[in-house]
Amino acid sequence: MNAIHFPGLAGEIAQHLNEQAPVATPRMAMGGAIALLGAIVGAGWELPHIGLYPESAVRRVLPHLEPEDFPTTQPIGQSVMLVADPAHGKGGIIEGVEQLLGGLLRQRPDTSAIAQRLLTIQHFNHLALAGMEPEPENVDRVRGIVKPATFDRLLDGSLFLLAESTPDDFDNLLPHWYEGSPFYGQCLMIRHHGPRGEKNRQPHGGPSASLLGRLAELADLAQAGQKVLVEVTEDAAAWYRLFLSLDMDTYSEHGPVGMEGEWARQSLQVAAIVAVGLDPLRPVITAELFRLASDLASEGVRLARAGLGVAGV
Repeated sequence: MNAIHFPGLAGEIAQHLNEQAPVATPRMAMGGAIALLGAIVGAGWELPHIGLYPESAVRRVLPHLEPEDFPTTQPIGQSVMLVADPAHGKGGIIEGVEQLLGGLLRQRPDTSAIAQRLLTIQHFNHLALAGMEPEPENVDRVRGIVKPATFDRLLDGSLFLLAESTPDDFDNLLPHWYEGSPFYGQCLMIRHHGPRGEKNRQPHGGPSASLLGRLAELADLAQAGQKVLVEVTEDAAAWYRLFLSLDMDTYSEHGPVGMEGEWARQSLQVAAIVAVGLDPLRPVITAELFRLASDLASEGVRLARAGLGVAGV
């Protein structure tokens, strides 16, 4: 996926991020778009809970379960890790996201709560999320430290992360990061492939008034009151259950604990975020949209599991 394939607002954000960066990085631009748009969408929309089996089937086997044993909804939002060599565009994508958030805040000062749902970090200190203390005298290792309260928000889903890593750090340190913090397994990993992308000769400046206006309108809806439920078509739900079943069968015996089902979960999250950008008033995840989202999520999940030495990747 070396071009931007997202429809709707997600695609517009990704296109802007790719054009404003000094280096063309379509894949990482899509990752940035998902992190930014997800922070807004999670404030005003939610997904229905979709189990591996429909509730009616579970009740036939376990008729004495109580209604509270069946969650009805699940939150929306997705943390993203951009993985690329230095000077390959990941910093430009993060700066572009920060610029969009700043523009949104200037237009809608009352959206500060939404902006605070996304934590952007460059030159990230991965020891922070692994629960490891840096050496006080080493300034480079202190950069990007995440305080315990912030880390708790990352774990409970009220805060999402857009950060960066180099391939060397990712390949060599991922097992140590994950051992200290399974949160890493929940990140959408976007890795740049091949040579450095073609440099944008005249990178676009600030975002257009039209794009900022659309983000502001979405933020207004997100803060309007009761959350809107994203519809998942029967075909899309069937694809999700298929992915979840395959994922669980392949990896549940091998681990790592906490990553079972991540391909299905991340695909559903990405699809929900894109769906709201397409139609905020009646967002629908179709089978086609779910499969499109799964293309972006699948490589990252394989990348994470391979880095952790998981069998069957």
